[in-house]
Amino acid sequence: MGLLVNRDGSISIVRIGIGAALLGVLIFVGGFIWVRLEEGRFDSPLFIDVYPGAVEWYREERPGNSQRVFYLVEGATPEDVQAYYQNLLFEREGIDPEDFNPIDPQGVERCIRFPSSDPTEVFDEAVPGSGLYPYHFTCLFNDASQFGGSGSRETTVTIAPGIRNDVVEVPYDHTGKVMITYDQRWD
Repeated sequence: MGLLVNRDGSISIVRIGIGAALLGVLIFVGGFIWVRLEEGRFDSPLFIDVYPGAVEWYREERPGNSQRVFYLVEGATPEDVQAYYQNLLFEREGIDPEDFNPIDPQGVERCIRFPSSDPTEVFDEAVPGSGLYPYHFTCLFNDASQFGGSGSRETTVTIAPGIRNDVVEVPYDHTGKVMITYDQRWD
């Protein structure tokens, strides 16, 4: 209390003003540092743990701040891999998987099967050798700025059964494996 009073015991308005100014400068500097740190996290892709045992097959750098990374998994089904990524989404949102109601998801992020959720439905165009998936799951992970800034980053994970592709320059056959694609964008 001695810092705020004059020698005669009265309150010093000048000292209170200097203290308030110093406090304001500290808050401003702290806020500036916090904003810079917040924006800095958007300088790289949003990393999502890869399915255990997945091996990177190919990486495609794209213009701007984006990339696509392809992984292959042996000894699993697309449904096994989808369940793994769905659990990661639940963890990010703090949801207990036992409490999730798939009939009424109420805005919960989840992996979605295309076409539809009927496990027997496939895309008509997906014939062996065409390079087209018969079906796939898509899971969206995103991270947006907490203070209303423009920073954001997202990783879209696509999970599909391995395919044979005869229509590309270097044909490949990943039949019996699971293909995982990370399509990543960041600001």
